[in-house]
Amino acid sequence: MNETLKFSWGHIVAFLAMIMISYVTFTGAAYLYDTNLLVSALWAIASFLVMFVVFVGTQQMKAVEKNFTRSIVLERIGVVLSVVVLVLLVTISPFKHFWTVYSNKSEIMEEFAMSIDSSKSIFENYDAYVEERIEKTLQSKSPEKNAQAELMRLQLQPSFATQTESFDYQTKKLEIEQWIDKARQSSVWNVFVIGNLTKIQSGVEMWKTTLESWSSKKFYDGDMEPYKATYDITSNFNNLKQKFTKSVAFQWRAILWALVGYFCMALPWLLQRRPVKNPNSLFGKKDWTAEEDYEEQIPEQSVPQQEQPLKIEEYDDDTFEI
Repeated sequence: MNETLKFSWGHIVAFLAMIMISYVTFTGAAYLYDTNLLVSALWAIASFLVMFVVFVGTQQMKAVEKNFTRSIVLERIGVVLSVVVLVLLVTISPFKHFWTVYSNKSEIMEEFAMSIDSSKSIFENYDAYVEERIEKTLQSKSPEKNAQAELMRLQLQPSFATQTESFDYQTKKLEIEQWIDKARQSSVWNVFVIGNLTKIQSGVEMWKTTLESWSSKKFYDGDMEPYKATYDITSNFNNLKQKFTKSVAFQWRAILWALVGYFCMALPWLLQRRPVKNPNSLFGKKDWTAEEDYEEQIPEQSVPQQEQPLKIEEYDDDTFEI
Protein backbone atom coordinates (compact mmCIF):
# COMPACT_ATOMS: atom_id res chain seq x y z
CA MET A 1 0.00 0.00 0.00
CA ASN A 2 1.49 3.36 -1.01
CA GLU A 3 1.74 6.05 1.66
CA THR A 4 1.16 9.77 1.07
CA LEU A 5 2.32 12.78 3.11
CA LYS A 6 -0.38 13.54 5.64
CA PHE A 7 -0.83 16.14 8.36
CA SER A 8 -0.93 14.38 11.73
CA TRP A 9 -0.71 15.09 15.43
CA GLY A 10 3.04 14.67 15.05
CA HIS A 11 3.11 17.88 12.98
CA ILE A 12 1.31 19.78 15.75
CA VAL A 13 3.87 18.66 18.32
CA ALA A 14 6.72 19.47 15.91
CA PHE A 15 5.43 22.98 15.15
CA LEU A 16 4.93 23.74 18.84
CA ALA A 17 8.50 22.60 19.53
CA MET A 18 9.81 24.82 16.70
CA ILE A 19 7.91 27.84 18.04
CA MET A 20 9.14 27.23 21.58
CA ILE A 21 12.76 26.81 20.49
CA SER A 22 12.50 29.95 18.35
CA TYR A 23 11.17 31.99 21.29
CA VAL A 24 13.89 30.72 23.62
CA THR A 25 16.43 31.57 20.90
CA PHE A 26 14.94 35.08 20.61
CA THR A 27 15.12 35.59 24.38
CA GLY A 28 18.65 34.22 24.62
CA ALA A 29 19.79 36.51 21.80
CA ALA A 30 18.20 39.51 23.52
CA TYR A 31 20.30 38.80 26.61
CA LEU A 32 23.44 37.94 24.67
CA TYR A 33 23.34 41.03 22.45
CA ASP A 34 22.27 43.46 25.19
CA THR A 35 18.54 43.65 24.33
CA ASN A 36 19.09 44.25 20.61
CA LEU A 37 15.60 43.10 19.57
CA LEU A 38 16.24 43.34 15.82
CA VAL A 39 19.16 40.91 15.95
CA SER A 40 17.16 38.69 18.31
CA ALA A 41 14.21 38.57 15.90
CA LEU A 42 16.51 37.64 13.00
CA TRP A 43 17.96 34.79 15.06
CA ALA A 44 14.47 33.49 15.91
CA ILE A 45 13.18 33.67 12.30
CA ALA A 46 16.29 32.03 10.88
CA SER A 47 16.13 29.24 13.49
CA PHE A 48 12.48 28.49 12.74
CA LEU A 49 13.03 28.39 8.96
CA VAL A 50 16.04 26.09 9.25
CA MET A 51 14.20 23.68 11.57
CA PHE A 52 11.10 23.68 9.36
CA VAL A 53 13.02 22.99 6.15
CA VAL A 54 15.21 20.27 7.67
CA PHE A 55 12.65 18.29 9.67
CA VAL A 56 9.56 18.66 7.47
CA GLY A 57 11.64 18.31 4.31
CA THR A 58 13.15 15.07 5.58
CA GLN A 59 9.71 13.64 6.21
CA GLN A 60 8.58 14.69 2.74
CA MET A 61 11.49 12.85 1.14
CA LYS A 62 10.51 9.71 3.04
CA ALA A 63 6.96 9.87 1.69
CA VAL A 64 7.66 10.29 -2.05
CA GLU A 65 6.38 7.58 -4.40
CA LYS A 66 8.82 8.12 -7.28
CA ASN A 67 12.43 9.17 -7.90
CA PHE A 68 13.48 6.88 -5.07
CA THR A 69 17.23 7.21 -5.63
CA ARG A 70 17.19 10.99 -5.38
CA SER A 71 14.74 11.07 -2.47
CA ILE A 72 16.71 8.63 -0.31
CA VAL A 73 19.87 10.72 -0.80
CA LEU A 74 18.03 13.90 0.23
CA GLU A 75 16.43 12.09 3.16
CA ARG A 76 19.80 10.90 4.45
CA ILE A 77 21.19 14.44 4.07
CA GLY A 78 18.19 15.73 6.03
CA VAL A 79 18.82 13.28 8.88
CA VAL A 80 22.45 14.39 9.08
CA LEU A 81 21.43 18.07 9.01
CA SER A 82 18.93 17.48 11.81
CA VAL A 83 21.77 16.25 14.00
CA VAL A 84 23.79 19.33 12.99
CA VAL A 85 20.87 21.52 14.10
CA LEU A 86 20.87 19.75 17.46
CA VAL A 87 24.60 20.35 17.90
CA LEU A 88 24.29 24.03 16.98
CA LEU A 89 21.48 24.52 19.49
CA VAL A 90 23.69 23.40 22.38
CA THR A 91 26.92 25.07 21.21
CA ILE A 92 26.70 28.43 19.43
CA SER A 93 22.98 29.25 19.26
CA PRO A 94 21.47 31.84 21.66
CA PHE A 95 19.17 28.97 22.65
CA LYS A 96 22.01 27.77 24.89
CA HIS A 97 22.64 31.25 26.30
CA PHE A 98 19.07 31.59 27.55
CA TRP A 99 19.49 28.52 29.76
CA THR A 100 22.70 30.06 31.11
CA VAL A 101 20.70 33.12 32.14
CA TYR A 102 17.93 30.90 33.49
CA SER A 103 20.34 28.98 35.71
CA ASN A 104 21.38 32.31 37.33
CA LYS A 105 17.87 33.80 37.37
CA SER A 106 17.68 34.29 41.15
CA GLU A 107 20.90 36.28 41.33
CA ILE A 108 20.10 38.31 38.21
CA MET A 109 16.53 39.19 39.21
CA GLU A 110 17.61 40.09 42.74
CA GLU A 111 20.22 42.53 41.46
CA PHE A 112 17.76 43.79 38.86
CA ALA A 113 15.19 44.57 41.57
CA MET A 114 17.82 46.34 43.70
CA SER A 115 18.92 48.45 40.74
CA ILE A 116 15.45 49.66 39.81
CA ASP A 117 14.51 50.23 43.45
CA SER A 118 17.54 52.46 43.85
CA SER A 119 16.41 54.30 40.73
CA LYS A 120 12.97 54.87 42.20
CA SER A 121 14.48 56.33 45.37
CA ILE A 122 15.84 59.33 43.49
CA PHE A 123 12.55 61.17 44.09
CA GLU A 124 12.31 60.18 47.73
CA ASN A 125 15.88 61.30 48.33
CA TYR A 126 15.25 64.64 46.65
CA ASP A 127 12.10 65.31 48.67
CA ALA A 128 14.03 64.48 51.86
CA TYR A 129 16.83 66.81 50.77
CA VAL A 130 14.40 69.72 50.25
CA GLU A 131 12.80 69.22 53.69
CA GLU A 132 16.21 69.02 55.34
CA ARG A 133 17.40 72.19 53.62
CA ILE A 134 14.29 74.13 54.58
CA GLU A 135 14.37 72.83 58.16
CA LYS A 136 17.98 73.95 58.64
CA THR A 137 17.08 77.37 57.36
CA LEU A 138 14.09 77.65 59.68
CA GLN A 139 16.19 76.59 62.67
CA SER A 140 18.25 79.75 62.36
CA LYS A 141 16.91 82.64 64.45
CA SER A 142 17.45 85.21 61.76
CA PRO A 143 14.13 86.59 60.46
CA GLU A 144 15.83 87.19 57.15
CA LYS A 145 16.68 83.50 56.83
CA ASN A 146 13.16 82.54 57.81
CA ALA A 147 11.89 84.60 54.92
CA GLN A 148 14.45 82.94 52.69
CA ALA A 149 13.13 79.56 53.80
CA GLU A 150 9.68 80.36 52.47
CA LEU A 151 11.20 81.39 49.16
CA MET A 152 13.26 78.21 49.10
CA ARG A 153 10.14 76.16 49.73
CA LEU A 154 8.59 77.63 46.61
CA GLN A 155 11.59 77.40 44.35
CA LEU A 156 12.82 73.98 45.42
CA GLN A 157 9.45 72.27 45.38
CA PRO A 158 8.38 70.65 42.10
CA SER A 159 5.26 72.86 41.89
CA PHE A 160 7.46 75.92 41.38
CA ALA A 161 9.52 74.12 38.77
CA THR A 162 6.31 73.18 36.96
CA GLN A 163 5.32 76.83 36.73
CA THR A 164 8.70 78.21 35.71
CA GLU A 165 9.84 75.41 33.35
CA SER A 166 6.47 74.12 32.10
CA PHE A 167 7.48 70.72 33.37
CA ASP A 168 4.83 68.38 34.78
CA TYR A 169 6.78 66.93 37.67
CA GLN A 170 4.07 64.74 39.17
CA THR A 171 3.02 63.21 35.83
CA LYS A 172 6.59 62.44 34.78
CA LYS A 173 7.41 61.08 38.20
CA LEU A 174 4.35 58.80 38.07
CA GLU A 175 5.29 57.54 34.58
CA ILE A 176 8.82 56.52 35.51
CA GLU A 177 7.63 54.93 38.77
CA GLN A 178 5.13 52.85 36.80
CA TRP A 179 7.87 51.73 34.41
CA ILE A 180 10.05 50.74 37.36
CA ASP A 181 7.22 48.81 39.06
CA LYS A 182 6.50 46.86 35.85
CA ALA A 183 10.18 46.06 35.42
CA ARG A 184 10.42 44.83 39.00
CA GLN A 185 7.68 42.24 38.36
CA SER A 186 9.41 40.82 35.29
CA SER A 187 11.13 37.46 34.94
CA VAL A 188 13.89 36.08 32.75
CA TRP A 189 11.18 34.82 30.35
CA ASN A 190 9.85 38.32 29.75
CA VAL A 191 12.69 39.95 27.88
CA PHE A 192 10.59 42.92 26.72
CA VAL A 193 10.43 44.51 30.16
CA ILE A 194 14.12 43.91 30.83
CA GLY A 195 14.75 45.37 27.39
CA ASN A 196 13.59 48.74 28.78
CA LEU A 197 16.66 49.00 31.00
CA THR A 198 18.12 51.57 28.63
CA LYS A 199 14.92 53.62 28.74
CA ILE A 200 14.79 53.49 32.53
CA GLN A 201 18.47 54.37 32.71
CA SER A 202 18.14 57.40 30.42
CA GLY A 203 15.03 58.59 32.28
CA VAL A 204 16.70 58.38 35.68
CA GLU A 205 19.80 60.16 34.39
CA MET A 206 17.59 62.96 33.04
CA TRP A 207 15.84 63.29 36.39
CA LYS A 208 19.14 63.28 38.22
CA THR A 209 20.37 66.21 36.13
CA THR A 210 17.06 68.08 36.46
CA LEU A 211 16.88 67.75 40.24
CA GLU A 212 20.48 68.82 40.70
CA SER A 213 19.78 71.83 38.51
CA TRP A 214 16.73 72.85 40.60
CA SER A 215 18.75 72.75 43.80
CA SER A 216 21.85 74.55 42.48
CA LYS A 217 20.75 78.10 43.46
CA LYS A 218 22.27 79.53 46.64
CA PHE A 219 19.79 81.60 48.69
CA TYR A 220 22.25 82.94 51.27
CA ASP A 221 25.77 82.45 52.51
CA GLY A 222 26.11 79.14 54.30
CA ASP A 223 23.18 77.59 52.46
CA MET A 224 23.27 73.81 51.88
CA GLU A 225 25.07 72.37 48.90
CA PRO A 226 22.97 71.42 45.85
CA TYR A 227 21.35 68.00 45.71
CA LYS A 228 23.67 65.24 44.60
CA ALA A 229 22.57 61.65 43.92
CA THR A 230 24.56 59.19 46.03
CA TYR A 231 24.57 56.34 43.52
CA ASP A 232 25.60 55.80 39.92
CA ILE A 233 22.64 54.34 38.02
CA THR A 234 24.72 53.77 34.89
CA SER A 235 27.27 51.70 36.80
CA ASN A 236 24.51 49.65 38.46
CA PHE A 237 22.84 48.79 35.17
CA ASN A 238 26.15 48.08 33.43
CA ASN A 239 27.04 45.56 36.14
CA LEU A 240 23.65 43.94 35.68
CA LYS A 241 24.08 43.74 31.91
CA GLN A 242 27.42 42.02 32.34
CA LYS A 243 25.68 39.26 34.27
CA PHE A 244 23.11 38.41 31.62
CA THR A 245 25.50 38.80 28.67
CA LYS A 246 28.09 36.45 30.15
CA SER A 247 28.11 33.09 28.37
CA VAL A 248 29.46 29.65 29.33
CA ALA A 249 30.74 26.75 27.23
CA PHE A 250 28.54 24.01 28.73
CA GLN A 251 24.93 24.19 29.85
CA TRP A 252 23.21 20.92 30.72
CA ARG A 253 19.72 22.46 30.61
CA ALA A 254 20.29 23.43 26.98
CA ILE A 255 21.33 19.87 26.12
CA LEU A 256 18.31 18.36 27.88
CA TRP A 257 15.72 20.63 26.28
CA ALA A 258 17.40 20.47 22.89
CA LEU A 259 17.07 16.67 22.95
CA VAL A 260 13.39 16.94 23.91
CA GLY A 261 12.82 19.44 21.12
CA TYR A 262 14.72 17.28 18.62
CA PHE A 263 12.50 14.27 19.35
CA CYS A 264 9.34 16.37 19.03
CA MET A 265 10.46 17.87 15.70
CA ALA A 266 11.42 14.43 14.37
CA LEU A 267 7.97 12.96 15.09
CA PRO A 268 6.54 13.61 11.59
CA TRP A 269 9.47 11.73 10.03
CA LEU A 270 9.26 8.89 12.56
CA LEU A 271 5.50 8.49 12.04
CA GLN A 272 5.73 8.63 8.26
CA ARG A 273 5.63 5.17 6.62
CA ARG A 274 7.84 4.61 3.62
CA PRO A 275 5.96 3.56 0.44
CA VAL A 276 6.10 -0.21 -0.05
CA LYS A 277 7.38 0.00 -3.59
CA ASN A 278 10.36 2.12 -2.49
CA PRO A 279 13.36 -0.27 -2.67
CA ASN A 280 15.46 1.86 -0.29
CA SER A 281 15.71 2.23 3.46
CA LEU A 282 17.59 4.78 5.56
CA PHE A 283 20.67 2.55 5.88
CA GLY A 284 20.54 0.59 2.64
CA LYS A 285 18.12 -1.47 0.60
CA LYS A 286 14.75 -2.52 1.91
CA ASP A 287 14.19 -6.04 3.21
CA TRP A 288 11.51 -7.32 0.87
CA THR A 289 9.13 -8.81 3.35
CA ALA A 290 6.04 -6.86 2.45
CA GLU A 291 3.22 -9.24 1.75
CA GLU A 292 2.30 -8.11 -1.74
CA ASP A 293 5.94 -8.02 -2.88
CA TYR A 294 6.69 -11.32 -1.27
CA GLU A 295 3.86 -12.99 -3.13
CA GLU A 296 5.16 -11.64 -6.43
CA GLN A 297 8.48 -13.42 -5.85
CA ILE A 298 6.92 -16.89 -5.20
CA PRO A 299 6.85 -18.86 -8.46
CA GLU A 300 3.57 -20.35 -9.43
CA GLN A 301 3.43 -24.08 -8.81
CA SER A 302 1.33 -26.52 -10.78
CA VAL A 303 -1.52 -27.99 -8.82
CA PRO A 304 -1.49 -31.79 -9.12
CA GLN A 305 -4.54 -33.13 -10.84
CA GLN A 306 -6.77 -35.40 -8.88
CA GLU A 307 -7.24 -38.94 -10.14
CA GLN A 308 -10.36 -39.34 -12.21
CA PRO A 309 -12.68 -42.23 -11.29
CA LEU A 310 -12.74 -45.12 -13.73
CA LYS A 311 -15.66 -44.80 -16.03
CA ILE A 312 -17.13 -48.06 -17.40
CA GLU A 313 -19.11 -47.72 -20.56
CA GLU A 314 -22.23 -49.77 -20.92
CA TYR A 315 -22.83 -51.61 -24.12
CA ASP A 316 -26.04 -52.82 -25.67
CA ASP A 317 -26.10 -56.61 -25.71
CA ASP A 318 -27.96 -56.59 -28.98
CA THR A 319 -25.02 -54.97 -30.78
CA PHE A 320 -22.49 -57.48 -29.61
CA GLU A 321 -21.69 -60.07 -32.23
CA ILE A 322 -19.48 -63.10 -32.01
